[in-house]
Amino acid sequence: MKLELKNIKHSAFASEETHCFEAKVYVDGKPVGTVSNEGRGGPDRVHVPNDVHAEIEAHIKTIMKPEVIQGITIEPSFEIWCGEQVNLFLVKRDLNRRLKKKLLFVQDGKLWETPLGNHSVAAVSEHFKKKYGDDCKILNTLPEAERIASFMQYV
Repeated sequence: MKLELKNIKHSAFASEETHCFEAKVYVDGKPVGTVSNEGRGGPDRVHVPNDVHAEIEAHIKTIMKPEVIQGITIEPSFEIWCGEQVNLFLVKRDLNRRLKKKLLFVQDGKLWETPLGNHSVAAVSEHFKKKYGDDCKILNTLPEAERIASFMQYV
């Protein structure tokens, strides 16, 4: 089963306790419903047919593991998965906005950013590679999954 959230709309100003969002739920590339949260700490509102929702919940248990937080076991659920997808969406959006005008790089265990100005990513990357050597990891030039994983370590 390929499970996706698409058309995510997030409202930062309305997010108090949880993310205020709405999104479409897709299973195997087909829309099956929606999920939303008002951002006030309550549960997600899931508008998916019951049989499909049951299949999704069963699938979630195969792709996520229970987490133990402060001695309490948190079982995987569609709601937790949705929260992670919204978090990932927000991280990707923030990262992509930064990458448009800045060079992001990791040096000495810290995330740095510098404006590109009128220069290309290649030119600025070359400058920092010469300055810091091979220990300088340029996020702009990494494949998307590696870039996101590296960025998430520092935000």
